[in-house]
This record gives sequence, C-alpha cells and structure tokens, in this order.
Amino acid sequence: MASSPEKSLIAAFGLALCILLALGGLQYRMTQQLAASGRSLAHTNEVLAKIEVILDETREAESAVRAYVIKGDPELLAAYNAAGSLVPGHVEELKTLVADNPAQQQRAEHLRKLIASRFAVLRKGVELRRQGGLEAAQAYAPMPSGTSIMIRITAIADQMESEERELLQSRTARANRTAAESGELVWAGTLAALGVLVLAGIIIGRVAVERRIA
Repeated sequence: MASSPEKSLIAAFGLALCILLALGGLQYRMTQQLAASGRSLAHTNEVLAKIEVILDETREAESAVRAYVIKGDPELLAAYNAAGSLVPGHVEELKTLVADNPAQQQRAEHLRKLIASRFAVLRKGVELRRQGGLEAAQAYAPMPSGTSIMIRITAIADQMESEERELLQSRTARANRTAAESGELVWAGTLAALGVLVLAGIIIGRVAVERRIA
C-alpha cells in the first residue's frame, strides 16, 4: 500500500496532468475563436473591397461615356463596356456577402437598382452620340440627372462602408481581446503546472531524506 508521501506525489502529478489537459482544452477553444474572428475580419474586408470595385468601375464607365460623347472615338468606350459586363456581377456578389445583414442587404438591393438606372442613362447617351452626333447626345435630358444618380450611389456605398468599418473595428477588438486572454491563460496554466511539479519535487526530496534517515 502506498505511503502518505507517495500518495501526495501521485496526487501532485495527477493534478499537474489535469491542469495541462484543461489548458490544452482552453487553448483549443481560444484557437477556434481566433480562427472565427479571422474569418469575420476577412469577410468584412472583402465586403469593403467589393464596394470599392463597384464604385471605381461605375465611375470609370461614366468617364468613358463623357469622353466618347465629346470625342466620338469608339475606343474610349472600352472601360464603359467592361464595367457594363462586370458591375452587375459584382453587385450580386456584394448581395451574397451581406446576406447575413438585413440592413446591408437592403442597401445592396437599392444600390443595384441605382446602378442599373445609371447605366441605362449612359447607354442611351452612347446610342444618341453614335446615331445623332454630339448635339443629340448633349441634348439628352436625363444625362444631367445621371449625376444625381451617381451621388445617390455614392451615398449608399458610403453607408455600407461605414457599417462595415464599424463591424471591422468591433471584430478587430474582439480578436485582440481573445488573443490576449489566450496568452494569459497559457501563462497562468503553465505557472500552475510548474508550481505543482515543484511541489512534487519537494515531496520527492523529503521522501528521499526520510528514507536515508530511516
């Protein structure tokens, strides 16, 4: 039957093992939380990037059409044609990215409609310039209103970016907090396990001394 010091030694090693196992479990959970935070941050950055792409390509289309209306060179429509084929797909991708946020989903749909209206005005201006020349395109009444549509597009995009940046700030703070807590737990658990092992070493030393005296 084990003596009292031996029982204490076994208990000490058992406690150290339990601490290390608990520490491993906590570390795993923290790692999962950090991974989830990382995915959230990446998602938010992807939304922001997608909004910027949509705005940039729409503005490039506007600039291309203005240049074409003035100069009549079909080669100037390259950016407009590219944007016309790409922007609708980007908007649909944006809607998918914000599908978990009703407010952002509503803004994305509003953005889709405004962009469709803006490209309809641009398309009409291109057709008039091609068929009727500069005067016909400049006389097209809805062309000035296209500028107000772009202002509304920018306003909606700004609202979406503002909310995403708030989410980014919140998620970054949460990720930093989780990382800090993870580090603290590792240190606390390691120190506790070392303390128990030191105690076990002291017990072993006492047992050795007692046996030599005996």
